[in-house]
Amino acid sequence: MIKKITLFFILLINITTAQNIIQKEIDTDVSSATVFLDGAQIIRNKSIYLEKGTYEIKFQNLSPYVEEKSINMGAIGEKLTILSVNLQKSFTEEYKNPTNIVKLKIALEKLESKRILEQTYLDVVHEDIAFLKENRNLNGKNEALSVSNLKEASNFFNSRLTNLKLKEIEHYKTINELNNDINNTKKQINEFSKENNFDLSDIIVKIENKEASNIQFNLSYLVKNAGWYPTYDLKASSTKTPIQIVYKANVHQDTKVDWKNVKLAFSSSNPNTSAIPPKLKTYYLDYNLPPPSYNQTINEVSGLILDEENSPLPGAYVILQGTTIGTTTNFDGKYSLSVPNENQNLEISYIGYLTKIVPVNSSNINIKMEPESASLDEVVVVGYGKKQSEASNKDIINQLSGKVAGISTNNTMPKTFTKRNQSTTFNIDTPYSIPSNNKNNIVEMINNEIPANFHYFSIPKVEESAFLIAEITDWEKYNLLNGEANIFFENTFVGKTILELDSQNDTLSISFGKDQNINIKRERNRNLKSKTFFGGDKEELIGWTTIIKNNKNESLNLTIIDQVPITQRKEIEVTVEKTSNGKLDTQTGDVKWLLNIKPNKTEKLDLQYSVKYPKSNNIYIE
Repeated sequence: MIKKITLFFILLINITTAQNIIQKEIDTDVSSATVFLDGAQIIRNKSIYLEKGTYEIKFQNLSPYVEEKSINMGAIGEKLTILSVNLQKSFTEEYKNPTNIVKLKIALEKLESKRILEQTYLDVVHEDIAFLKENRNLNGKNEALSVSNLKEASNFFNSRLTNLKLKEIEHYKTINELNNDINNTKKQINEFSKENNFDLSDIIVKIENKEASNIQFNLSYLVKNAGWYPTYDLKASSTKTPIQIVYKANVHQDTKVDWKNVKLAFSSSNPNTSAIPPKLKTYYLDYNLPPPSYNQTINEVSGLILDEENSPLPGAYVILQGTTIGTTTNFDGKYSLSVPNENQNLEISYIGYLTKIVPVNSSNINIKMEPESASLDEVVVVGYGKKQSEASNKDIINQLSGKVAGISTNNTMPKTFTKRNQSTTFNIDTPYSIPSNNKNNIVEMINNEIPANFHYFSIPKVEESAFLIAEITDWEKYNLLNGEANIFFENTFVGKTILELDSQNDTLSISFGKDQNINIKRERNRNLKSKTFFGGDKEELIGWTTIIKNNKNESLNLTIIDQVPITQRKEIEVTVEKTSNGKLDTQTGDVKWLLNIKPNKTEKLDLQYSVKYPKSNNIYIE
């Protein structure tokens, strides 16, 4: 009997304790967001007045993509203790069946009712036609038909059948139109359902407030399905003025929660003609080894991003893997992206689809995405990741002192961020609104004027064009990232280029595209003769002449690069005969000229070399 009474009192105490916990729901807005290259840190602030007591406070209608390990709850109060923090799903019928879906379903029911009615009318018409055909025999059983009666009956039959056939056509037409409307409405419902097929998140905070007071809650966490990449506008009005660089963030988010008037920070963690100057490959000379080929360089890739039904995916993100160079598809699912000279991989991502990695082996690449199914499981965060039943007294003491991972009771909100190599954070002063629609939003971060030295650069062997190159010293202080840039020179859009910062030294070189006022022509000298020596050796004489015409009204500094082959065998001898004062790099075979050409003047460069090798072997010489 004593045991039963004891058990009764224990149960009564537990029930009373549970009843003393006050449930409270809180709606908050996103106050600030730090957007990373992949993901974002969200901060929400809320001040409320709480009486003395134990509370379970629900921060509701949060993104379904909250990363539970990143949750950081700070609270400022006189005598406040945070006991636990839980992350769980929140099922809200309003989000599952938004108004637009309800309206579409009502419209679908009306359309299907109209189709049933039209099908009924059509069935009646078919029965009338069948009845008319069955009774078209005009031979009288008891008396013969006169000619006038026969004519009258024939006219009636033709007129009636014509009317019925016209009605049949109209009903078929109406049914086809209704079928199209029904299919389109169903497709819209499926699209809206796909967009709203998610569960929002709630964060449940259990606290003990020992004294009535105002409590300042500061909540931060990381979310997926958000990110940004940099692009630039590079403008130069002439070669005598500084470069204006407009640094822009292309930000997108589909966290299922709109960001309204949010303080943003960004952390780094077409013309068809390309403005990217070419690069030389070392010219190795050997038996049966052809000269290096340059026609495989891909400086721009474009194509379509499609879903599983081969429909275009607008707003899909296309990034060069491992870089910050990227773009988004337009309304028709099309994309276009400049790429460096080296081969790269495209990384394509879209909400609800598996991320794809595709090598850039063609200038036109169409990609079909595959859908994924993902669900958010309920997660409980209590005392170093233990379940509630496993939390020991020591864990609870640690919780009360603010030592539990992800919980803070300090007077200031702890700052958390993802550490990246050479990471930089850009704080935006003006608040922005970024809706949760995965569309690209451009935010201007920095607008600077940067001093630069201009010169021209050309490799006529690869392309007979002169590229205007701007060189910037101390470029590291401008916190630039790899990215695609729109190039404007003399107030004219000349193309796109790429800032490849990983391969830059102390001086950053930026291409401002081709200058059509500089004519360059490289031609083979056909007058040189080959020789054959006694003993089996053969010598070939090779000569190239490059002619540069400056059609500009000012002098220009131009760097010209050509090359001679490098031998890898002792029996093959390469001798440089003439370089027109060009500087030869014996390790790579590159020959460089630094020229200053006056206005409307022409410069001529001769490059000649001989190759001696056993005539019994075959060597490909350009």
